[in-house]
Amino acid sequence: MAVESIEKASASYLLKHAADVKWRLEHGDLGGIRQAVIIPVRAEKEYLFGTLFALASNARHDLDQTLVVCVVNNREIDWNDRELISDNQMTLAYLRAMVAGFVPDFSAGNEVTIEYISGILRNGLRIACVDASSSGLTLSDRDGVGMARKIGMDRTLEIMAHQDRLSPDTLICLDADTLVEDNYLSSIGQFYLNHNNPAAVVSFAHQDSRDGDILEAITRYEIFLRYYTIGLRYAGSPYAFYSIGSTITCKASSYVAVHGMSLKQAGEDFYFLNKLAKNGPMGHITSTTVHPSSRPSSRVPFGTGPAVQRFLSQRPDKSTVYHPEIFDMLKKVLECIKRNPVQCPAEILKELRQIHPAVVDFFNSQRFSASWEHIRSNSGNPAVLRRHFHIWFDGFRTLKLVHYLSDNVLPKQELFSSLKILLNKSNAPFKELDFANPRMMLADQIAILEHLRELEIS
Repeated sequence: MAVESIEKASASYLLKHAADVKWRLEHGDLGGIRQAVIIPVRAEKEYLFGTLFALASNARHDLDQTLVVCVVNNREIDWNDRELISDNQMTLAYLRAMVAGFVPDFSAGNEVTIEYISGILRNGLRIACVDASSSGLTLSDRDGVGMARKIGMDRTLEIMAHQDRLSPDTLICLDADTLVEDNYLSSIGQFYLNHNNPAAVVSFAHQDSRDGDILEAITRYEIFLRYYTIGLRYAGSPYAFYSIGSTITCKASSYVAVHGMSLKQAGEDFYFLNKLAKNGPMGHITSTTVHPSSRPSSRVPFGTGPAVQRFLSQRPDKSTVYHPEIFDMLKKVLECIKRNPVQCPAEILKELRQIHPAVVDFFNSQRFSASWEHIRSNSGNPAVLRRHFHIWFDGFRTLKLVHYLSDNVLPKQELFSSLKILLNKSNAPFKELDFANPRMMLADQIAILEHLRELEIS
């Protein structure tokens, strides 16, 4: 897209879709910014400055081109939680001091935070913040982390537009308790210099825990996440990527093209990535790794924290995943469209019935025939039809089909035996361990996880 077109699209987006101007970006000098890291912060004083310190360990050249925007937020209903509000207000005070370039005053017992902030300022990390916590500035009770991400992204785009220059090349999502490596910023920047993908996810590996039960829970959860993505990749789905907020990156132009961050109170990262993937192939940045927290949490209904709590409440031998044969069925569905996309709906449904009648039932429930007739009426080009099928049959509908088949045809199976089957289907076997043993030792589970991580970057 030409620079003029990008600027026009950005201006239109900001006019029609930007977050309320009551949320202001508090910042210092903005010269030379080429990318921005957006971090929602909600009662994260204990973790945020460790995350910022990790960012500050990146090369000075990359820090000079990067703005880190911390959106300190809570909802109106949170005003009943005085501890949360106090945490947010103290975090804001620290961030405002850092924006001004000095170490804030601390009470005793904050030696680690003082050390972090001193290092952050010494290394030149460029900090900005948004107050979405104080009276009159809180998020509404229907908003969640998606709104916080949106505020940060929109304010970053807006401030650059006011300087009569192009928005930052790259917008990067991170979480306040996620650690990054010292090549994080350079790896992301280099990826977008060398690739045309509108968006990309960064490789991830959850932080270890000293608590054995939590470590086993996060190990099994991460294996579960990787299992599903391996299944999608095996099936040939263009939506074979992880939906983890702290791994998301995108071009500013792509953010504008999909009308910004999704605002659902749960699963907003999944829906945002789903929109971005319709704008072009999702990239994968494997030259660096982000390390999300493994701590249990109940603050949101989906994601790592609640998943760890669920795994902690289960018996170790009750971890289950989607039946591996479901991905065979999905693979056949996608191959049917790839092979002959010009067919009419009735012919496609006839082929899908040979896979399983339940597949047809699902497609009928999604009004496939009417949708496909409309798509075919606009183009008879096979390549265009394939692309439009994947826009219709997106990551959300793919997940719905997997759920439907799991509920009605092939029930969930034990985690490790299913993983072995799926790895063999994917020509990536791992034979050293007894996958059929659901009570395998934690060390063996970690070895399997390490193998899956290596497969991702190989």
